[in-house]
Amino acid sequence: MIKTKQNILIHILGSLIFLSLPILFSPDFNDSHSIIDIFTSRPFQRPFAAACLLLTFFYANYYVFIPKLYVPKKYVLFSVVILVSFLIVLFVPELFIIGRKMGPLQHAPHHPGPPPKKPFGLLVNHNLFQFIGVFAFSLLLKIRERLKQTETEKTNAELSYLKAQINPHFLFNTLNSIYSLAILKSDKTAVAVVKLSDMMRYVLNDSNANFTDLEKELS
Repeated sequence: MIKTKQNILIHILGSLIFLSLPILFSPDFNDSHSIIDIFTSRPFQRPFAAACLLLTFFYANYYVFIPKLYVPKKYVLFSVVILVSFLIVLFVPELFIIGRKMGPLQHAPHHPGPPPKKPFGLLVNHNLFQFIGVFAFSLLLKIRERLKQTETEKTNAELSYLKAQINPHFLFNTLNSIYSLAILKSDKTAVAVVKLSDMMRYVLNDSNANFTDLEKELS
C-alpha cells in the first residue's frame, strides 16, 4: 500500500515537472510581468499543449497500447496507433494557440509582436525527438514492470511446485530431526542438512525432466 502511494506521488511529481518545462524555457519567462503574459504567448502555448499531449500519450502507451497491442504482437496496428499519436502531437497543439492580448510587452521596442513560426521541418524534428523519448521511456518502464512480474510469478510457481512435491509433514519431521541433532551437537547435523539440501535441489531441478536415473531416484 505504501509502495503504491509512493508510485502515485512519483507520477504526479514527474508530470508536474514535465509540464513546467515549457514555462521555464519560454522566451518570455524572464521578461514577463505576470504569469498571464507567459500563458498568452505563442512560444509558450504550443510547447505546453504539446507537453500535455505527450504526457497523455505516455500513459496511454503505458497502460493501453503496449499491453493491448504490443504484448499480443499486433505490431501493425500498434505502429498505426503510434503514428497517429505522433501526428496528433504534431498538429493538434496549433488548435490551442490563441492570439496574444495587447499589453505593455507588445508595445515595447524589443517586443514588436509575436515571433514568427518555426520552419515546419524544424518543428517536426523537435516534436519527433520528444515523441521518441517519451515512447522509449514508457516502453522501457513497461518492459521492466513485466520482467519483475514474470520473476515474481516464476518464484510463486516454484514455491507452489515445491509444496506440491514435498509432503509438509515429511519436511517438518526432517527439520525437527535436524534440530534434535543440533541440540545434541551431533556430527551428523551437517550431513543431514546437506542431504536435505540435495533433496530440495533434486525436487526443484532434476525431477522436471521426462526421464530420471533410477539411481538418483533411489538416492
